[in-house]
Amino acid sequence: MEISDFYNEEYLDLLKQYQLLQKKKNDIYNVAIEMSFFDHKWENYSKHLKYIEKELIKINMELQKLEPRKIYSDKVTLVLDSERFLWYYDIYNSNNRLVGNIEFRGHHIDNYSGDVGYSILEEHRGSSYAYHALCVLGELIKAKGYNDFWVSSKYNNISSIKTIKKYGGKLIEEDEGVYLFNCSAPKDNSIKVLVK
Repeated sequence: MEISDFYNEEYLDLLKQYQLLQKKKNDIYNVAIEMSFFDHKWENYSKHLKYIEKELIKINMELQKLEPRKIYSDKVTLVLDSERFLWYYDIYNSNNRLVGNIEFRGHHIDNYSGDVGYSILEEHRGSSYAYHALCVLGELIKAKGYNDFWVSSKYNNISSIKTIKKYGGKLIEEDEGVYLFNCSAPKDNSIKVLVK
């Protein structure tokens, strides 16, 4: 099954609830931060934040049940690590060897969908596994209804910067030695992503 056909209405409704709660949590937290921690209203904000956190955890668990366990292309397979955060995948190469991990952290703040982080084990670097994993995860992110995502890299991590640019990432910000890229669709649209 192609990844674009995987997500049903139930999943997308839960995801929308999750996004709205996440945004509400961020809004409340930002207002609370502006107030003094010694202000008598802080306790009310804190109670409300705890309630939202419980709801987010509940929805997160429901989303985990509906999430694909494996998504793959001809170069890599991403296997959901359900012990970790939602949308955290271990990366396996075509020989079924673990080569790294990748995750999408959805934030849903303003126009910012979320960010992707990845890591490739040292002995497997230089084989384009990060690029192929980024392509597979990018298709997953798109199937969830997001238009784009961000990836950051330290200014001296040349291979990561090359990977992000190869994917089509556009540099949008540089801050204290960290480059922030906006990514939408990969330059190479020939990669077919499937769900197991």
